[in-house]
Amino acid sequence: MKLNITAIAIIGSLTVLFACSKDTYKTKPTLKVTSVSRNYVTSKDDLVIELEATDKQGDYPGGTFTYKINRLNQHPLEIGIPDYEERTIPLTDSSFGFDRDFQKATFEKKFEYQGELHKSSVENDTINIYFFIIDRGKNVSDTVYTDTIVIEKS
Repeated sequence: MKLNITAIAIIGSLTVLFACSKDTYKTKPTLKVTSVSRNYVTSKDDLVIELEATDKQGDYPGGTFTYKINRLNQHPLEIGIPDYEERTIPLTDSSFGFDRDFQKATFEKKFEYQGELHKSSVENDTINIYFFIIDRGKNVSDTVYTDTIVIEKS
């Protein structure tokens, strides 16, 4: 009899555990960096960062994707060279690889050496890049960022 009660308790616990783990996406969007093409970028390279996003409600379309390159150098940029700016891109089905329910997306952001990454002609630029998403319901993901990336001076 005691063995039957123990078996029933174990089966009941496993049932509850598996039933609760079915719905893994959250209302608040999640975002993570899944790969960075290189940590040292030369004038011949572009930088490609792959990200993955999830959202329980699937209301990405109509939201925004924002990134900011954060320059870590000790020396300021030369006069007349603008610092990096925060950029926001509308989230659309065609520009981001959404699944059919709009609950998961895997996408890449490409940064070109000339124009986007290269700033200083005096020293290598050392940067991190920050990313976040705001869905159509105005729910904001956590901010994620890359490890340190070095941009070679030209």
